[in-house]
Amino acid sequence: IAKNLETTATIVKYRIKKLKKLGIIQGYRTNIDFSKLDYQYFKVDIDLKDYDRIEQITNYVKSNPHLIFIDKSAGYADLEVEFHVKNLADIHQIMRDIVTKFPDAVKNYKFFNFVKVHKMHYMP
Repeated sequence: IAKNLETTATIVKYRIKKLKKLGIIQGYRTNIDFSKLDYQYFKVDIDLKDYDRIEQITNYVKSNPHLIFIDKSAGYADLEVEFHVKNLADIHQIMRDIVTKFPDAVKNYKFFNFVKVHKMHYMP
């Protein structure tokens, strides 16, 4: 950081300490490249026939160990879920499981494989 800012490490350390004290820096997190662990990143958009069952479906999906993100939305899909899985067969199995568990609630789904994430921005 000091090299990029053309300053000293001492000044960078002081500024980071000050940003922590002001509450601007609240923590740190890792950004793991899951592709190097042979995982693929899939997003699934789920359309529901019975929106009243969304809480049951959401609670069921939360128990999946591959789940990384879940979002109820207004617009394109009723429910958006994201998974890290080893292969395409895994995502098909997860979705078969959900459709089997909630056959009268899931209308259809579409999935997307993210082959590369160009930018991920986290806010505190």
